[in-house]
Amino acid sequence: MDASDFRDAAQETFGVPLDDLVLTRQGHPVRWDDPAKQIVDPVDLFEAVRRIRRWGGHADWTVLQHSVLCKRVATYLWPGNTQVIARAAAHDLHEAYTGDIPGPAKNHLGAFRMKEYLFERRVAEYLGLTSPSELIKARVKACDIYALNAEARVLGMNSTWVARQTLGREVAKTNVDHAEIVMQDMRENPQEDKDLWTELAVAVKEAQLEPN
Repeated sequence: MDASDFRDAAQETFGVPLDDLVLTRQGHPVRWDDPAKQIVDPVDLFEAVRRIRRWGGHADWTVLQHSVLCKRVATYLWPGNTQVIARAAAHDLHEAYTGDIPGPAKNHLGAFRMKEYLFERRVAEYLGLTSPSELIKARVKACDIYALNAEARVLGMNSTWVARQTLGREVAKTNVDHAEIVMQDMRENPQEDKDLWTELAVAVKEAQLEPN
């Protein structure tokens, strides 16, 4: 088999050009060519986010842990609001396909943000999460910002980038303080990854069961 045969075989088997071919743990191609066609597998989501480190890999804190932190912050701030809590729990699960790219790097990656948005939308669609209102989006973003600031404090990752993330936003110190307490507790009383994943899954399921 020469190179052209190999390329043709890859295209026929996986449906994507060889140059774009990256396989997930479950053997599904990552559809950088068309994120809307991504085959979403919960095993792929779990196995990836439990391994991917936040802060460009410079901190011992995973995307899975960050997702749980955001979910717990959302539960504290908006108890009973299943849509906000589920969205906070799931907002970074698409990073199973894109990786966790620090914000400053994204600014230099051209079309990456659009691809990231399409992966995020595809994962949300798979999870059965409705299109969020602007209010839900704002609340999920707030949880993310509170978690980001808590991580900066606890992990010693303070940077001008974090400061820019909060610029012009209503970032209540008491909410950051609470996020820091939750994070410290997570670090002092670590849970198995599967238990953290179950917590996220339950939050998403509760939103799915809520009448529209």
